[in-house]
Amino acid sequence: MAEIESMNDHINMAKQEVAALKPVGQDITSITIATEELSNVV
Repeated sequence: MAEIESMNDHINMAKQEVAALKPVGQDITSITIATEELSNVV
């Protein structure tokens, strides 16, 4: 169970890092698409 929680922490950190790369004022970019795809995988 601890391993799953660790994986979840890493996934959440990756999602935050990708979201931080999103340029302000742009709706659809490759970063936005990557963020959505990561969310769908998780």
